[in-house]
Amino acid sequence: MNKIGQRFGRLLVVGESPRSQEIVGGGRRRSYWDARCDCGGSITTRWDALSSGRARSCGCLNTETRANQCKARATHGKSGSRVYRSWLHMRERCTDPNDKRWEHYGGRGIGYCERWESFDNFLADMGEPPEGMTLERKNNNLGYSPENCVWATPLEQSRNRSNSVRVIMPEGLVPLQEYADREGLTYGGALSRVRLYGLPAVRMRELA
Repeated sequence: MNKIGQRFGRLLVVGESPRSQEIVGGGRRRSYWDARCDCGGSITTRWDALSSGRARSCGCLNTETRANQCKARATHGKSGSRVYRSWLHMRERCTDPNDKRWEHYGGRGIGYCERWESFDNFLADMGEPPEGMTLERKNNNLGYSPENCVWATPLEQSRNRSNSVRVIMPEGLVPLQEYADREGLTYGGALSRVRLYGLPAVRMRELA
């Protein structure tokens, strides 16, 4: 179906991107489209990010939102806190094409729920992060929401990354680190066993 001319928020679709020819896992192709923003900017993003409303501008909307946040900082007194930075960074990687992490988040259709447009709602849902923990999604293929987010340690996050290894066990997919713990091995030792003995395993990105 021709999607040129369709509007999503401030974005007007002007053409299909050459990135649509890229092949991802399983031989599938993802649909990427070029869009022009009302502010004069442009963006290339996945079709599902447009159709779901996660991509709504070229990034200018995020800039305007930040300006509004500056006005509101005095009300919650959290502008320099870890929880505020976590919320702000979540928004940036999902909505700002200039963010260095955009390709792995907003660029592949990862967004956040409407409720979390408000920092106060985010704080009410998540609370303050425990020491040493950062914001993590339980399911890497879904966006940020109260149901899909937790505060996690770096080790827990590493187990959930798209390139992390899962060992295929009778009970299902088991993170390689968990398998290593069961067998009394280091992570490297478990990975060597997978490679040396051909232990059935899969990388998370292959399931995306």
